[in-house]
Amino acid sequence: PISIIGAQFKANVQYYCNISDVEATSTHAFTGIVISSTEILCNVSWPFQETIASVRLVTSDSVISGLQFFEFKTYVTGLTPSSGSAIGGYMVTINGGGFVLGSSSYQCYFTCQNFSMWGRIFFDDISSPNSIKCQVPTWFYYPCNAKFSLSYNSRPVDDSGDIMFSLLSAVSRIVPSHGSSGGGSTLSVIGAAFSSSSSYACVFSSSYKNASGLASYLSATSLRCLSPPWPLRENSSAVTFSVLDENGPVQSSSGLSFNFDGGYWNTTVPVSALVTQSVSLTVLGSGFGLNFSYSATFLRSTLSVVSQQCNVVSSSTLICYMPPWNYEEGQVSFSLQQGSDAVLLKTGLTYAFTFQPVWHTVIDTSCPVFSSSPAPILLQGNGFVKGSGLYACAWSGSCNDQTEARARNSTHMACLRPYCALEQVLNVSLIRLGPPDRSIQFVGARGTAVVKVTGVIYSVSTTIVAASGGSLVRVNGTGFSSLVDHQCQFVCSMPDCPANTILRVTARFLDQNTLLCSNSALDVSSTSRAAVTLLSILAFNGGQILSVQSPNALSIAFIRPSWQPDGAQLIGSNGNVLNVRGSSFCYNVTGAINCSRTKYICRFTQVSCQSYFFCNESSSPGLVPLSVDSVASSPLNSSYIQCTIPSWPYESGSTLVSVFEIVSPSNSLMPVPVVGQLNTFFSYKPLVLLVAPGSIPSYGGSNVTLRGGNFPLSSKYTCSISVNTMTFNFTAVRISSEAVTCVNVLLDSSIGAATGNIGLIFKGVLIDSASPIQIDFVASFL
Repeated sequence: PISIIGAQFKANVQYYCNISDVEATSTHAFTGIVISSTEILCNVSWPFQETIASVRLVTSDSVISGLQFFEFKTYVTGLTPSSGSAIGGYMVTINGGGFVLGSSSYQCYFTCQNFSMWGRIFFDDISSPNSIKCQVPTWFYYPCNAKFSLSYNSRPVDDSGDIMFSLLSAVSRIVPSHGSSGGGSTLSVIGAAFSSSSSYACVFSSSYKNASGLASYLSATSLRCLSPPWPLRENSSAVTFSVLDENGPVQSSSGLSFNFDGGYWNTTVPVSALVTQSVSLTVLGSGFGLNFSYSATFLRSTLSVVSQQCNVVSSSTLICYMPPWNYEEGQVSFSLQQGSDAVLLKTGLTYAFTFQPVWHTVIDTSCPVFSSSPAPILLQGNGFVKGSGLYACAWSGSCNDQTEARARNSTHMACLRPYCALEQVLNVSLIRLGPPDRSIQFVGARGTAVVKVTGVIYSVSTTIVAASGGSLVRVNGTGFSSLVDHQCQFVCSMPDCPANTILRVTARFLDQNTLLCSNSALDVSSTSRAAVTLLSILAFNGGQILSVQSPNALSIAFIRPSWQPDGAQLIGSNGNVLNVRGSSFCYNVTGAINCSRTKYICRFTQVSCQSYFFCNESSSPGLVPLSVDSVASSPLNSSYIQCTIPSWPYESGSTLVSVFEIVSPSNSLMPVPVVGQLNTFFSYKPLVLLVAPGSIPSYGGSNVTLRGGNFPLSSKYTCSISVNTMTFNFTAVRISSEAVTCVNVLLDSSIGAATGNIGLIFKGVLIDSASPIQIDFVASFL
């Protein structure tokens, strides 16, 4: 409020105080209140910078004579905020009025007892006559309630009393900023206004753990504390660092953090082991925490072995107990982890640990003499590496000294057997061909093992012998030695054979490829007709039994001569049934005919093998034609059986029909051929059943597939489509014996939607179909 002093002021007149700055750029009117005839009171404000203003008293229609001047001065009401870090460098807002914006004549300062610190005035976009900024200076000493002052043109600015600003203890940085996760690192806490009379604590915080420890006062700008042990969840963990005093958290720079580093390792002892060996591994390094758990890992690709435990001996030594590797030999990476989260510890090495292979067993203690497809000898062990050129087998005896060995997997090694022409006993060792000079290293401590080289049987001269004995069986094979004793063994394993019937006779050596056996009598009365035996050859060499191998089971039937049928023949077909007549299809048991005990099959066998894709490989050179069996019905009488014609899943052509008797259900995979077997042919012809898809666009080019059976292997196919009176031919490609694809089928552009007949031509002849095969053409737009 200001008072205007004069005379003859009237109570019924409205007066105004007009306030204008000296430049008259701004004028404001304030309502006057008549106090008396000599005094008018105006409540005025000046929201601008300080100035000397003119004051005039006016009414609504006149100006009262007289001009006075009034000075508006800068004043301060307070600071925002009222406290802050003693480190300084940040801004506080000076609240008040009349500030002259942009003036360099202001000076702000803070006084602590007898010490004064000068700040700097700043103006920014939000500065106004009521608000300017002061940058707080750094206070290096003790916490202080400083008196704030502002001067303008070297004179103090009025304030509303003592304006105080609290300069608080603060932390600016820590040195160092990282340390071992095992704890015990010494940290220097740098800041300002630390007090020797205060108690401080260093706090380490993360989302999963908090830890603190007492801090020692060194000076007003420095504290000291020790880092605690810290469980890692990564190779290093960054945690929030702060300091507490008795009043709570001490202010600090934003983002103040401390990194806990894992331990560091650089050596292991030993550096290699056998793949089957448990390893006590000493790991040397630094920074290992006595309160932490550690584990070690051997790793290659997706294969890994983790230690059972690692014991902390000291901050520089761990002992890890590793289970056997049990994978392929070679170098693997080694790593060390800390804690339950398996955080990798640092190392300066790209480290590899070497595992060495071992072997202990020969799985195949015998092998046949050399042939065009030699079967390998299998050794069992651990740590083998798949591939060639890494291993070899060393042999004793008169065969090759060394053959290549290839690992099938980490536990099985296949040694190519030596070139041995005759049966004998060998010793074998496994060796490792070490790079780069392929020096020989014996694998493991197994030494040598015995391997028996045996002859091989391919065939016999006859599969039927007289049960009364005396028949000669010529055994054809290879590798037979005159220095080895041979026996022919006939084992009857049928349910109705005499108990444990085993016949052994001495085999006579003819040459390297031939032995001769004669059979003894075998009582087949309990079987009524015949008994099937399995033939094997036993060889004896220096106390070792060498069982001569055979790629196929060799069956010898001991037959009573009274049962043989008399030249059965195919007498024709009735629909899908073949009628076969002969004799003795039924048993004659004590004068009564029994047809229920006999079982027969008809076998349809491919006459010639035209293609590898429809033939089976055999152990001897050449190809074996495919065949299909059909179970015959029980004989109606001794001279008549029926066989259902089976489906033929292969290409078309002629098949040879043969009849076999199944002597025993348990021996159904080795039927006995009927004496005088049929020499009759049955032809399978190709047949078309359907087309897919059954509907295609009339033009544009589409592929369709004709499905059926017995399509011969050939490229001479053509698809023929008849629509209305026109015929179109297209290229056809055989997919299998059951499918042929017609390629790029399309009609003349003049034909729209239509239905046509489709057929398959092979070598100029139309193949039969179950019924006319139709295909729909749908009109389409290009």
